[in-house]
Amino acid sequence: MTKLLEFADSSAISKISLDNVNNEVGISFTSKPDNFYLFECDDVSEFETKVNEVVSAKESLGKFIASSRKDGTLVAV
Repeated sequence: MTKLLEFADSSAISKISLDNVNNEVGISFTSKPDNFYLFECDDVSEFETKVNEVVSAKESLGKFIASSRKDGTLVAV
């Protein structure tokens, strides 16, 4: 089952789709909100928890996504 998170306050990230069954995360950037870029993620639930923490703390979601790609949490498909 895929879950969709939408972010009206982010300047970089429009939407994130979370697919626990296939271990996939889709990222939609504000520059192209209709395009999703897919990434493999070993622990989608943990990633969702961290996304919610970043949003709650009003930290940069774009920076979090970039660091998640850099540290291997998200791997481009």
